[in-house]
Amino acid sequence: MRIRVGLRNLFVLLLAAGLGAWPAVSAAQTIKVGAVVPLTGRYGAGGAQARAGYEIGVADVNRAGGVSVGGKKTPLELVLLDDESDATKTVSRFESLAAQGVVAYLGTFGSDLHAAAASVAEKNKIPYLGVAFALHKIHQQGFRYLFSPFWKSPDIGRELVPMLTGGWRSSRRRRTGGARWPPPGSRPGRPPATRSSRRGSTRRGPRTTPT
Repeated sequence: MRIRVGLRNLFVLLLAAGLGAWPAVSAAQTIKVGAVVPLTGRYGAGGAQARAGYEIGVADVNRAGGVSVGGKKTPLELVLLDDESDATKTVSRFESLAAQGVVAYLGTFGSDLHAAAASVAEKNKIPYLGVAFALHKIHQQGFRYLFSPFWKSPDIGRELVPMLTGGWRSSRRRRTGGARWPPPGSRPGRPPATRSSRRGSTRRGPRTTPT
């Protein structure tokens, strides 16, 4: 059975799992959350997006007063390190964060880096939130401390064909309460036709390619 939860809720649940093993954090001034992302190297562009998302998430939690521990609201502190798109450095960076007393790990970018990171999290018994990877094999290794809210390779393969052949329209309509999507006159990869001011003619916006 699959349970869908919002990313912010998953983030809070991850912290709750980590805090359960750290009773001393109730006396701390901040709760440390450790992130390792590739800010440089081949995954640098994706790592920058992950970093921005983590910073937004931590700011959102802190804006609400932080995380409740023992009846006391405590703000989060994000400790973020660059693994330089190198799996060996991913491992060493996460080990460094464990030594700093983080209660949860926020993951890197790219399946090979996640595979390395998930093993460290399991060894250190620190909950790990993995984003931006599709490798399903990682979830078949019995890891108890790995959490990931995104589609994996089997999900992508199952959904891609209906999306490309048009079968995704009916399922999309069910999810949107009967509203037609995509709009009439459009095709996957192309914007809907628009009527110009000249009578009887139609035009389309610039052609786009699905990414």
